[in-house]
Amino acid sequence: METAPTFVDIATFMTKGLTVKPAAEFVSPSVEYDFKLGKVIETETYKQDVDIGLKINHLARGIMVAGGSQEERNATNLSIIFEASKFDWNYLIIDTKKQLRRLINMNPETRVYPSKSICINPLDPEGSSISEYISLLLRLFQVLWDLTNRQSIGLSEALRSVYEKQEEGAVPTLEDLRNALINQSSSKLRTTQERSEIEGLIRGVTGLVLSEESPTINGRSTMPFRDLTSNPTVIEISQKDQLFSSFFKGLIIIKALATDSGMYSIFIEDAEEVFKNIRFGWGTQQVYFQESLTRWVDSLKDMKVGLHVSTSLPRLVYGPVRPMIETQIFHKLVSSEDIEVACDLMGLEENAPGIHSLKRERLYQGTYFKYLKEGEALFHIPDLPTGFPVTLHYSKGVTSRIPSDQEIRERLEELYPPQNITAVSLPSTMLERDLRNEIGGAVKILELLKEYPQLSLTNIVQSLKVEVDPEKLRYLIEKLKDLEYLKETLEVWKSRTKRVYSLTLKGEQALEEYTESTQLH
Repeated sequence: METAPTFVDIATFMTKGLTVKPAAEFVSPSVEYDFKLGKVIETETYKQDVDIGLKINHLARGIMVAGGSQEERNATNLSIIFEASKFDWNYLIIDTKKQLRRLINMNPETRVYPSKSICINPLDPEGSSISEYISLLLRLFQVLWDLTNRQSIGLSEALRSVYEKQEEGAVPTLEDLRNALINQSSSKLRTTQERSEIEGLIRGVTGLVLSEESPTINGRSTMPFRDLTSNPTVIEISQKDQLFSSFFKGLIIIKALATDSGMYSIFIEDAEEVFKNIRFGWGTQQVYFQESLTRWVDSLKDMKVGLHVSTSLPRLVYGPVRPMIETQIFHKLVSSEDIEVACDLMGLEENAPGIHSLKRERLYQGTYFKYLKEGEALFHIPDLPTGFPVTLHYSKGVTSRIPSDQEIRERLEELYPPQNITAVSLPSTMLERDLRNEIGGAVKILELLKEYPQLSLTNIVQSLKVEVDPEKLRYLIEKLKDLEYLKETLEVWKSRTKRVYSLTLKGEQALEEYTESTQLH
């Protein structure tokens, strides 16, 4: 029997296992650079081995790395940071994922501060004038929290009061600011609406003070901010608390503005937490606050402080800031909105007459983003009109083993004696770790309730008001309750109910541990 001929659709068969890129056209110029990052992908003219990279002066003009996977962005960011360090250009890196500590494998001079091992006091003016620093700090809160006029006025008054009350040479803390706001809200001169708005502000500051990451911002600064920029430095913070994370990233920017010294870069992952894009429906006031971001970026560029940001979705970054960050390295993008943002920044076009072939009616430059492989990107640097595709070359260090916390601490102590980084040594007892510089007042409350359980707030304040400020006592009781050292119950007395406090089992054990520790020392 004669075998029937078999026909195979070769095009369909072959494309099942292949990624077919569109026939895109780009202009790929020769690039002058100080350090190499990779090679041009030639889509049309087939030039061979054209290298690309960045000049040192590009760093101060800003870099945005976007798209692709987290690992891909990490590799690109680490490559740039490492290559820049060869030219004595330092980076101050805010890392929320413990991935960029790999830099210590690539550059042994890198200092890595694990979570809660260093404190940067938000109220330390870093040598700038108090009035200028208050303006910066006020605007940071406005940008992040969209304050009302009443909240802005209240915060400004509280900031001025905490600086005025400090002894000469002393610096207030976030806790001092919170207490000043509490005093404002308790004033009988305030209307109910004013109290309500200030209480909203108090809740925000309390969220920072009670955050798991609180030791990083609530206390005396471990070292001047300027010292953090004298070497490649990684400060690790938790990504779990977005209120804290966005505040800390913004704080680093205003610290740089207050210090007024340049020739280094600040690296911020998930940049949209600070440079959040304005969406439909935002109020005029919030739009006004966001405009401060463009002034900050301008000021940083004038100071020669580079802003190096990274994000998975470029559309989330505040629109007016995007073009101010003049170098863009964008990995694979899928969303049409992200691709549109990228094309606008890089001067790319999807539908336009061909560059190399006039017969073509489409350039496919936007579509090309969807087909980038791992390690490939669209690359655009200052002074060039358009972006072009590149393959980035990564050193082994960017995928090396991530050092453990113990290795990081040992290396830090080896490079810098412990007395210079006192915050690295954590307190020995649970109470000291949780309460830090508030330990004295907290212990007095716990000791009182151990001897006299079931006391009301009024009873506690009356008993301890000579030793501890009443407003501080109210704050500490709330904090001890949040930390589960105290429990609050309702007690019926004379046909009325009142709230009373007593120690939890955790509170009893923590107090006993602290008492034994102090007796030993």
